[in-house]
Amino acid sequence: MTWLSVMDSDPAERWLRSRIEAFMSERREAPALAG
Repeated sequence: MTWLSVMDSDPAERWLRSRIEAFMSERREAPALAG
């Protein structure tokens, strides 16, 4: 998710990035639920 790296100076953006990365990792680990 390097497209968010330019926003890392904002704590809120860093939090949002961590949530998005966690969500995407969950989808990769559970494709049946993602589908």
